Amino acid sequence: DHSNPYYIIIHVLNNIRVPPGHLEHFIELFKANTHMVINEQGCIVFSSAVEIDAHLPPQVFDENTVIIIKKWKSLEAFQANL
Repeated sequence: DHSNPYYIIIHVLNNIRVPPGHLEHFIELFKANTHMVINEQGCIVFSSAVEIDAHLPPQVFDENTVIIIKKWKSLEAFQANL
């Protein structure tokens, strides 16, 4: 209920290090399977992002890191996905 001032959305961020030279293939596989997760009960967002070198401390840039972004309507929905 969005009218509740304490409305909670579960945010999950996972950093995955892909072996060098395999980033493009990983992203292709991720995109091909996204629909299976996004269609699960309670899933709001399931996407990925890659790092860019922003030249800002304290960033330690890793071109082989993929961040998986998930948002769930509730803790129960998230736990059901595990």
